[in-house]
Amino acid sequence: MAICNSCGTQNADNTAFCTQCGASLQATPVVAEAPRQLATGQLVFSIINIVLGCCGLGGILGIIALIMTIMAKSAATDADSDKKLHIAKILNIIAIIGISIGLIVSILYMLFGGFAMIMGLLSGM
Repeated sequence: MAICNSCGTQNADNTAFCTQCGASLQATPVVAEAPRQLATGQLVFSIINIVLGCCGLGGILGIIALIMTIMAKSAATDADSDKKLHIAKILNIIAIIGISIGLIVSILYMLFGGFAMIMGLLSGM
């Protein structure tokens, strides 16, 4: 006996449709959606920004990008997941640019600020 999934009526085995409600008695295949993969590249990039940025703006943006990357895996749709990954990528790029500018400014200050200090000491002799 084939039991209707819609109304629960028992039907003969060779029946294609329910005699009570007309619903199909054929088993409909359930297509399982493949789980999304975690974007490992964005995840690593976010962690690098957190480490390099420490407590500065780069670190904060890295933390936000890390959260967005993790949230992308559990997004309801592929479009939503792609949007979150895109935002994480932009935040990571901004963070790495900020960290790079800060590093360059620090190096220039050490070079020229230290040079000016030495020149000031020498001129005072």
